Amino acid sequence: MKKFLLSLFVFQVLFIIGCQENPITDPNPILEKNDKPAGTITSGIIPLKGILVFPGPFNSFYSISGEIHYTHELARMEKTSPRNNVSLKLVIKAELYDVNSQKNYSWTISGESEANFYVSEDGIKLFEKSFTVQGRKDGLKLVCRFLATTDGLGLNDMWLSVQDDQIHTVKKDTAPKDTVTYPPVKITRAQ
Repeated sequence: MKKFLLSLFVFQVLFIIGCQENPITDPNPILEKNDKPAGTITSGIIPLKGILVFPGPFNSFYSISGEIHYTHELARMEKTSPRNNVSLKLVIKAELYDVNSQKNYSWTISGESEANFYVSEDGIKLFEKSFTVQGRKDGLKLVCRFLATTDGLGLNDMWLSVQDDQIHTVKKDTAPKDTVTYPPVKITRAQ
């Protein structure tokens, strides 16, 4: 009789354990793409390095070195909505050098900027921000084109622009094909 009761007890325990849901095979809602928690904050650094063309009548080239620190915050508007509100804070610290000058002219680019926009879960927001080059009277600006997603931020392109009407501005799309752009490429000739 003891063996029978013990067998019955073990059978019931195994039956109860077998009827419970198996968490290993159930989908985990925490890991699903659309359930990213609201208020997710990502921060990082984008290095700025390369040769840029001065937008004027002469072929002048400037070297840039520095970085952009960013804070990317994602806030989901509604659980059922595919749109997300992205809030960005950008802080730039860089130096611009005239590579053609023997006097080593340099200028500082520093400042902060904020941007708020909507982006879908699988979408990419392309936007531009300009930063003033300090110590210049011609209105020279560094223009950065960024790619923002719900996961983070990346630098797509950068160029120099002049806002003053007295200097002819070369637009990025109309620049000659032989100009140096970001990132610089070193060309060696075979002999």
